[in-house]
Amino acid sequence: MKKIILSSVIAMASLFSANNSFAQATVAMDFNRADCNGNMHHLFTNDLDSGNVVILEFFMGGGCASCITAGHSLEAMKVGLLAAHPGKIRSYASGFQNSMDCSVVSAWVTSNGFTSTPIDSGAAQVAYYGGFGMPTIVILAGNTHKVIYTGIGFSAGDTVGMKDSISKFFNPGTAAIKESTASVASVNVSPNPAANAVVLEASILTAGNLTIQLTDITGKLLSTVVNENVVPGAFSKKISTAELPDGLYMVRTVLNGYTSVAKLTVAK
Repeated sequence: MKKIILSSVIAMASLFSANNSFAQATVAMDFNRADCNGNMHHLFTNDLDSGNVVILEFFMGGGCASCITAGHSLEAMKVGLLAAHPGKIRSYASGFQNSMDCSVVSAWVTSNGFTSTPIDSGAAQVAYYGGFGMPTIVILAGNTHKVIYTGIGFSAGDTVGMKDSISKFFNPGTAAIKESTASVASVNVSPNPAANAVVLEASILTAGNLTIQLTDITGKLLSTVVNENVVPGAFSKKISTAELPDGLYMVRTVLNGYTSVAKLTVAK
């Protein structure tokens, strides 16, 4: 029998009101280690305790186009943020598996023209932050070592939520764009496990165009199962899994620029 295991996401309202939400942790995982250039970094002492924001990107090798797209989007975002907050934004890039050593990570950073500091052995952090799809992007802030954003996978517009989360950290008295009203209160799936189909249920808070997409773990779009206008209230959609091969998938829900992601495992 085909078994479906889908871990649902508590979306925007309950998790930092960020644009993309999926987190297993609310406090950063510390590290004290050398980067791929031989320089030491203590996340808490050197970065966060000084009131900085730290962006972590965990990428998959091979043909992970969404990882490269995310990296370029982060670079563009950092330009504006560093202009507003000089010296306060740090970023690290790591492979999602420990087998992706410094030779792989450094080559990925250099060949794509990224400014993030390369550091290897990212598997423990990916597991800690709940990563699954690639890329996994985590943003940490301040001496409370808070996780202010976790994104699993990447789609156009996700940097809006990232920038809003960072702006709100630096300017807590000012509401960031789209943060005052979340669009989706929760996303749940059932049954769990399931055989041939899974039902996605969402609590819609604001009207708009709802898109639900099925992707592989690199973020490659497989199908769009919902693309329709919705109104506030309960929403339910049955998604067939009968034709899916065994493997790992993501269910991405987008409404009014806010994205939530659920993990899906298909096993026969």
